[in-house]
Amino acid sequence: MKSLLLTLALGVFGTLGAAAATVTYGTATSELCVGAAGCGVLQQDIGKLRVIYNPVPSSTVTANPSTPASFGDLEIQCVDGTAICAMQSLIGLNLYIVLNQSSPQNLNGSIASGQITGSVGSFTSNASIAWSSPSITLGSGPNAITYEVSNGPISLNPPDIDFGFSVIQARITSNSNAIPEPSTYAMLATGLAALGLVSRRRSRP
Repeated sequence: MKSLLLTLALGVFGTLGAAAATVTYGTATSELCVGAAGCGVLQQDIGKLRVIYNPVPSSTVTANPSTPASFGDLEIQCVDGTAICAMQSLIGLNLYIVLNQSSPQNLNGSIASGQITGSVGSFTSNASIAWSSPSITLGSGPNAITYEVSNGPISLNPPDIDFGFSVIQARITSNSNAIPEPSTYAMLATGLAALGLVSRRRSRP
């Protein structure tokens, strides 16, 4: 009996702590702009450099309660298609990551602009991208999902290193344990009552 009650209690508290959620999201409506958002493009030519943001079209992950994911990547090329281009400042170029979530709810939101600083050439880069506020939460209560850039600031590769690709790593977290279901409260109450009854019987002379 004691073993059964212990199993019940552990199951109840395990249920309270569970926060798994299936999350489907994409970043296809993001923008890579010189200055403020609103440019509506994912590519910018700065001097002899081309900077491209490759978004996540759609991806489904299981956050339990969180999982690593991707927000796409930044790619730097030489405009003329060769691997030879002089150093060029990228200051003023900003990436606005827009999250398009279809599950668990249809919601959209934007992470505060990622600001690119520094310069890039064919074989050399001192450029990076950083976010002053690298996360956003979509939804509320048990359906809230938090999206966060997990590897910022990110050093940007020049065209000759990793083909100019720099991955934007993410972490997606479910807050589905914020408000437990009524049935969970009922299970907890039943388990605690049973444990209390057994304790009282054992303490009698």
